[in-house]
Amino acid sequence: MSRMANRRRSNPEDVSGEVEALAHARHAWDAEVENARRLGQRTSVLITIEAALLGLGATRATEPPGAPFVRGLFVASALFVAAGLLLLLRPRLRIGRPAQASLLLLGSAKELAKANRASAAEMTKLALQNTLHAAIDLGVRNARKQRDIDHAQIGLLLAALAWTAAGVCWLACGSGS
Repeated sequence: MSRMANRRRSNPEDVSGEVEALAHARHAWDAEVENARRLGQRTSVLITIEAALLGLGATRATEPPGAPFVRGLFVASALFVAAGLLLLLRPRLRIGRPAQASLLLLGSAKELAKANRASAAEMTKLALQNTLHAAIDLGVRNARKQRDIDHAQIGLLLAALAWTAAGVCWLACGSGS
């Protein structure tokens, strides 16, 4: 039985399954990297829009229309935009985790020290574990970022509704002239 087990360990067909799994893990990693890139672009666009709206709101706050209700709507709108901006720009606490998921691909120093003595099958297994761990970590980070973007977009929607209501009230009450 031990001879059969040794034969199975050295059989290249057994390694091919791990190689296929590693290729799959690599595709998962690449997909998460692409997702992170797209989320970064969406975040940049939202930050630009929200900063512009916040600046516009600040100018309107210095010269608010006469009605207190309209003034309150403009203030509420500015608060919604500021909340969305804070959601996008807040720092994350990284207790006990590397700042980048890509660092997980390298593995620990202990694993790297063993790499010189490891067989091809062991190295494939180690690469598979590290790639899966990094892809899962990046997926969790991407999910958090997506949630923050969704919340910031809700803030923008509420701000747009408040701005629209303020504009309608301002026009209905007379445009201040």
